[in-house]
Amino acid sequence: MKKKCAVAVSALLAVSVMAGCAGGGGAGGRARVSFLYTGDGAMGEQFALLIDAYNEGQGKEDNIQIRSAKVADDGYDTKMNTSVYDSNSYDVFCVRDEYFKKYSSFLEPLDGFEGAVELSAQVNENQLSRYRYNIQSNTSNAGDPLYAYPAVNGISVMYYNKTLLGQAGVKCISVDEKDLAAFNAGTLKDGFGKSKSDYGIEASFTVPAKGFYRETPYVKPANETNGASWQSPASGELMIFNDKIAMNWDEAEDVGMVMTKSKNSASPTDYGYYSEWWFAYGWSVGGDCVQDISGNGDWKYTLPDATANYIVQQGTYTGAYSGKVYQKGETLSFLDKLDVSKGDAIVANDDNTFTVNGNNVQIRADVAQKAASGELAELPSTKEAFSRFVMLAGTDGLNVCPKPSDISSATNFFCSGRLAFCVEYMKYISDIVKSMNQRNNDWSVAPLPVYKRYNTDGTVAVQGKSAAHSLGYGVAINKNSKMKDKAWKFVKWVADEGQTLLAENGYLSSNIDDAALFAEKTAYPNAPILLELNSHTQPGDWWYMPDRDWINTWSDPLNGRVRNGTMTIEAFFANYTQETNKALANYKK
Repeated sequence: MKKKCAVAVSALLAVSVMAGCAGGGGAGGRARVSFLYTGDGAMGEQFALLIDAYNEGQGKEDNIQIRSAKVADDGYDTKMNTSVYDSNSYDVFCVRDEYFKKYSSFLEPLDGFEGAVELSAQVNENQLSRYRYNIQSNTSNAGDPLYAYPAVNGISVMYYNKTLLGQAGVKCISVDEKDLAAFNAGTLKDGFGKSKSDYGIEASFTVPAKGFYRETPYVKPANETNGASWQSPASGELMIFNDKIAMNWDEAEDVGMVMTKSKNSASPTDYGYYSEWWFAYGWSVGGDCVQDISGNGDWKYTLPDATANYIVQQGTYTGAYSGKVYQKGETLSFLDKLDVSKGDAIVANDDNTFTVNGNNVQIRADVAQKAASGELAELPSTKEAFSRFVMLAGTDGLNVCPKPSDISSATNFFCSGRLAFCVEYMKYISDIVKSMNQRNNDWSVAPLPVYKRYNTDGTVAVQGKSAAHSLGYGVAINKNSKMKDKAWKFVKWVADEGQTLLAENGYLSSNIDDAALFAEKTAYPNAPILLELNSHTQPGDWWYMPDRDWINTWSDPLNGRVRNGTMTIEAFFANYTQETNKALANYKK
C-alpha cells in the first residue's frame, strides 16, 4: 500500500547540487548515499524536487542523506562511461532508457529487494518493462531481471499554436468524443469554456468526432505523394480542430497543408506539421523497425515489411505462435500474423521478405479468415506507415514538414511562429510557456495522429493504436555500492511516495493510482491527453539494443538523404536493409 507523502514541495524549488561521493557519515550522523542524475528542463526539475523532499522528509526517518551530482543530458553517456568503472562511484544512478542496456551489467537486480514485487504491481507497465533485461539473450520479457524503477517519464506530445490556427480560419475546440452530443446540442461548454454558438458554428451543423474537419476534406488518393489533389480552403470554409480526438493521417496532412505557406498562401506559418520520429505511424498499425524472429534475440530489420498488420476488432484472439490472448484494440505481433511455427528456421531475405524451407512466408490462414469475418481488421503494412511518415517532408513529398537540413531546433521553429504543429518532448514545456506568453499566443497539446479510416456515415470503421514514445529516466543501484540496502530505501521511495509527490506538484507519475491527483493538480494543458500518453508511451528504438550502431546504419541516410529529398524510399530500403540486418547480427549472443 502506498504511503501518503510526508512533504509537498513547490515544483520550482531550487536545490543545491553537491558533488557525489561514496557512502559515509553525513551531517547529524546520517548515512550518505550518493546519486548521479541527469535531465534537462522539466526532467531535471523533477529530480531536484525528489532529492530535496527525501532529504527533508523520509530521509530523516531513514537516517539517510542523498548527496547528488547532476550532469546535462548531452554529457550523460560520457559521465556514466567513467563512473561505472570507478570503485568510489555513486551508489544510485539515474539510468536513461537510451543507455540502460549499455550499462545494465553494472547495475544491481532489484527483484529480490523487500517490497519490490508489490511496488512493481502499481507501476505503469509501459514504463516498468523498459528496465527489464536479460543480458545473455538481449530480451526484455516479463520474467527478465528488473534493474531500475521509473522515476521521470519524458513523454513526447504534439504542441499546437491555437492563435495561429485561428488566424488561418481553423476553429480550435476541446471536446471529448463522449461529450460531443451535448456540445452539439448546445448544452455543454468545451475545455476552453466555450459553447458551440460561441465559436460561431451553426446550430444545424453537427460537429463530427474527428481530429480535424473541413467541408472539402483531403483524402489521399492511392500512390499520390505530393498532395497534388489537395485544395486550399475556400473563403469562409468551416474548419475545426479538436484537441481531444486524434487526427488520422489524411487529417494531419490536410491541416498541415492549410498551415504551410507554400501550399496555402494565406497561412500565417511557414510549415504545418513537424515530427522527426516515425514511431506514431509505425506503432499505430502494430509495426516496428525490428522484430525478434525467434523469440530469443534474433533481431531483423522490419521497417520494409510489406505484409498487412492486424488488430482485434471483436472479442479476443489467441496467437498461434505465441499463445498470447489478444484483447480488443491490440495489434498482432509479427510472428503471430505470419504462418510460422516455433522451431522454424526463418530466413530474412535482402528484400525483407521471409522464407521457411525456401518458401515465402504468408499471412496465417486463420488470421486472414478472422479478418474476413470482422473479428480482426486489416491495417496498413509497416512499410506503408513508414512511407506515409517520410512523405511529410522531402522534395517529392508534401513539404508540410521542414527538412532536417532546414531546421536545427523544432522547439525554436514552433516558438517563433513558423510552425503550427510540433511533436516534441515535455521537457521543453517551460521554454514553450515562456515563449508563447511573450508572443501572446494561445497554445495547447493534442494526441498524436493515429491510423484511422471511416465509414460513409463518418463513424470510425477501423482504428490503429494510439502510439507515442518517451524518454525514460529510471533509478538504479550500482552493483558495486557498499550501501545497497540504504540505496534501496531511496530507490523505493522515489518509485512509490516520490511519484505521488510528483503528481501533487503537477508532474506525471509512473504509478497508476496517481492519475486523478495529477489531473487535479497540474498546470499543464489538456491533462487527460497527457495521462493517456503517459500510460502507453514506449521507449524509442535507441533502447532496443545496447548501442545505436545498428540505428545509425539506416537513420543517417534516412534523415540525411530521404527526408531531405535526395533519395527515394525504395532506394533507401534497397540500399540499407541488408546492411542493417548485418549490423543487427552483431547483437546475437
